[in-house]
Amino acid sequence: MKNSVLSFAVAIALATTCFAQATKTNQASAEKAVTAAEQAWADADVKGDSKALAKLMADDMTDTSWDGTTTNKAQDVESLKSGKVKWTEVDNGHVTVHSYGNIAVATGVVTLKGTVDGKPLNGHFAFTDVWHHIGGDKWVCIATQVTKTT
Repeated sequence: MKNSVLSFAVAIALATTCFAQATKTNQASAEKAVTAAEQAWADADVKGDSKALAKLMADDMTDTSWDGTTTNKAQDVESLKSGKVKWTEVDNGHVTVHSYGNIAVATGVVTLKGTVDGKPLNGHFAFTDVWHHIGGDKWVCIATQVTKTT
């Protein structure tokens, strides 16, 4: 009986260790993928690549802008495609990602230089992006919010 209890305790300890290691690996993988997606978003903005931008957004994504306006994926993609929004610089600086299973939250400060409706928009903006893992290595942004800091 003592051997059975000891074997069971060892099995539980090993399973817990394996689960913890797998969780760390999954978190690291999610953090890497979301950080790459954040950079891909910045690159798409500067290049004016609306197709690349669209691939990074969930169809029902919500964007709360620095001025309080709320837009969706279709509006954001069209703004970039039409030239209503033009970015010459999008520098995310340091991005921090925390993952929670199939959801990840990215925060950071982005430096933006460009125009919106032909008017200059430059400065530093704090952002929070919520990403959803939809399978494989594919993550899409489901919500984004920016706040002008300077």
